Amino acid sequence: MAGGSKKMDKYANVLTASLTLSAANTLSFDELKMGLSLFDKVGLLISRIEYEPSGGTLGEMTATGDEVRLAITTSDSISALDVTDQAVIHMMTYKRFDAGTAATATLYTLPFVYDLSTLPGAGILITPRPWYIAGDTDGLASAAVLNFRFYFTVIKLSPAEYFELLETRQYFG
Repeated sequence: MAGGSKKMDKYANVLTASLTLSAANTLSFDELKMGLSLFDKVGLLISRIEYEPSGGTLGEMTATGDEVRLAITTSDSISALDVTDQAVIHMMTYKRFDAGTAATATLYTLPFVYDLSTLPGAGILITPRPWYIAGDTDGLASAAVLNFRFYFTVIKLSPAEYFELLETRQYFG
């Protein structure tokens, strides 16, 4: 860790959240509030993310091309979950593709796990606010239910480090 940063947690914190889309195939957000503000000058070092669409949501994926997108973002005013958007911190897409007979089954393990601890710095460092969970679908008949689990530690940052973190998330022009 650079300069004045200091790990405040000895062990990982766990935060779980659930998002029900406002309607089928509609981009929806929910802000995660942790009691920390921009003025606390701390970062959240996310080392692991688990995404888990509900069983009912996965059961609605009935045709090739149906998909479910889950993400964490720094804004709830974006129009689409796109990896090229600076506000999208991390995302995953689960897509149905029919190859051959439609009756063919595929087994999968939930949750979908992203181990970020192998990245430089042991994860993705974000500000505690704003922090949103987001989801969207294509081809589903009803609103999806999406579940999230985050493993993170709180890092105390020097003023210069914190300002740099804010710059990476484009808070300042």
